[in-house]
Order: sequence, then structure tokens, then C-alpha cells
Amino acid sequence: MSKSVFSNNKKSFIPIIITQNDFLNQVLVVDKIKQIKNYKNYFYVFESLETIIYNSMDDLELETINENTNKMLIRFKKQEIINFNDFIDYLSNKKKYIYLINSLNNMIKIIHLLNEKKIIHFQLNLKNIFVNDKKDVLLFNFNKAIELSQIKNKLLFIDYNPKNIFLPIEIQMISYLKSKQLESISFFHKEKMVIEFMENNPLLSFYNKLLFKKQLDEYLNKFINKSFQEILIEISIYYYTWDYYSLSILFIELLWEKKEVLFFAKIMNFLCKNIHPDPEFRSKNTIKEFNNLCDKMDYNNIF
Repeated sequence: MSKSVFSNNKKSFIPIIITQNDFLNQVLVVDKIKQIKNYKNYFYVFESLETIIYNSMDDLELETINENTNKMLIRFKKQEIINFNDFIDYLSNKKKYIYLINSLNNMIKIIHLLNEKKIIHFQLNLKNIFVNDKKDVLLFNFNKAIELSQIKNKLLFIDYNPKNIFLPIEIQMISYLKSKQLESISFFHKEKMVIEFMENNPLLSFYNKLLFKKQLDEYLNKFINKSFQEILIEISIYYYTWDYYSLSILFIELLWEKKEVLFFAKIMNFLCKNIHPDPEFRSKNTIKEFNNLCDKMDYNNIF
């Protein structure tokens, strides 16, 4: 990797503040990640945690807090990393798309490792992927990640944001219930979610919109008037699809300019399977299916 990339984009050591409500959950998640062999090759997670002492904060560039603030300080190991999006901007067109395919392969492996530990990241987007000086992609920011055994804790879920296109509809539904302080979903609220989901999804040009809406309606209708906990039990069976959904949205967007090229069209068609509204129809084994697809691809005709 070119040194010039890091000379301008080197990530300095920046403490991160979290509330104690998020503290125990993040410790649980990161402890499980650290059980993964060679985890530092795949994840950028904190090295240590400590309670903030208010009088010692003069030398830290932190948010404004008062003496009664009850927060934790997370410290990360210094290393040369760059945001994924910034890194691919340095690459020539051909190198960029070759690197994207390699990165997709590595990110699928990273999610597979998380799935084995029953961890869902929930914030898989360009801001939370870094590249180190070995060109490895690293997944960052586990402050909203959830270990499956903690899935019934409503407070751990991300707040509802219809513009967050990286979350599947079933997680949007849970976030909607949390943010609206509802215990069940009504027909009215279901219709509102479907409209907002359709309005904010930029990838619907890949689909028949009427068919997509029909699939959304059919999937969500079965949750009408069910309790929050009943919904959670039903959808959690498909936890292993949620981060793959996010990853698929991300890489469909990154590869969009090459959708007319057969090689990339095959990759994107595969990814589209992972963003089906009904998780029952998403890939059951993404890493195996992707490897099988790659084995059949002709890499001599990428461009």
C-alpha cells in the first residue's frame, strides 16, 4: 500500500465515549469476538475500557460533559488504518473493482465468523469498514451490535430511521415498535412502514416494484397484532441473514456502475437474493454459495 495514502489519512488514537447502558452489551460482544482466532485480522475492537475521571479529561478531545456524567472511555490500539471508501478512491478503475470483489469475499467471511458467535453487527456501512496497511478489511463499531441471547432487550435495538436502507424490513419493524413505544404492530403502522421502506430504497429498479410491495405486505401481514416478544421469537430464527442483508445493499451500491458487465451482474444478482423482503427466501449459506459462484466465474473477462 502506498505510504501517501496513510500520510494524509492515518487514523490517530481517538477515545470513544459510550454510556454505561451500552457498556455491558458491548463488552459481551467484544469478548466473544476476541475468542475468534486471529480476530485482529478481521475486526477493529477496543483494547481496554475505563471509567472516566472528570478531572483527567483536559487532554482529551471529547464531547462536552459535566461532573455528573456517568460514562466509560474505550481505548483502541493505534494502527495505520483508513476508511474503506477513502481507500478505494485512491485506486484506479480496474484495481478498484478487483479490490471490491476481494473485499466482498472477505466481508462475507467476517460476517460468517460473527454468525458463528451469534453476533449481529447492525451497522454495517461504509463508515464502519476500515482498511489496514496490509489491505485487510476490518469491521469496526460494535456499539449497537447484539449477541443473540440478548435479542429480547428492546433497548439495544437501533432507533427507527426509514432512511437507513441497510436494515431489513423485520429489523425496521422492531425499531419502529421501539421508537413508537408500541407493543404490537397494527395494519395502519404496517402500511406506513411499507410506504416508507419503498420510498427510501434506491435499489428497487432491480425489482418489479409491484411484486416487491406484494412480498413486503405478505411478509408483514402475519405479524399484525402479534406482541413484540412474539415477533422477536419468529424473526430471530433468521438472525444469520441480517448482516448479509446490509452487506448486500452496500456492495450492490458499490458495484452499481458495472451492472451492465456480465461478471458484475452475476455478483449483483447473487446479492439481490440476500435482500428479499422475506428472510425465508434469502440465502441459507451465503459463504458457501458465494464461493461456488466465484469458482464458476471467468476472471479473465471482468472488463
